[in-house]
Amino acid sequence: MGHSGLADREQIYDLKVRYGRAVDTYDTDLMRSCFTEDATWRYDPIGGEGQLMCGWKEFSVFWVQMQEPMQCTHQFTNFTFDIHGDDAAYSCLLLAQHWPRGADFVNEVPFFTVGGRYDSRARRTASGWRIYEHREKTFWQSGDASAVWGTLG
Repeated sequence: MGHSGLADREQIYDLKVRYGRAVDTYDTDLMRSCFTEDATWRYDPIGGEGQLMCGWKEFSVFWVQMQEPMQCTHQFTNFTFDIHGDDAAYSCLLLAQHWPRGADFVNEVPFFTVGGRYDSRARRTASGWRIYEHREKTFWQSGDASAVWGTLG
């Protein structure tokens, strides 16, 4: 019996939602479960190209460096899918709000907001759909990244 295109779209959408939940809750196990072992990552700054990271070991260093100082919320919208059997390309727009981890919100809290697009590829595995190419392009940003990441931003 063949796979349903709609079911595949729903599963890939759910995969992206799990990725967002992993980022927003700093859940390393959930994050890792979204990707294949040989996955690649690239986060492109405005008008540029980010460093290509290959495999979880390399990416996990970046993941901790980026996540430990901050908390965030991600919203995804305007999805497109191009699914061919067990391989899929998908894209969506993102809006992400970031603030320093542990902020008490009693006083004014600095926010760093990013708008952009994810262009990713996923493949069907024995464990379901998993991302194997993950690329984020930042289109615009507002606020002070150094308030969240210090000199890393």
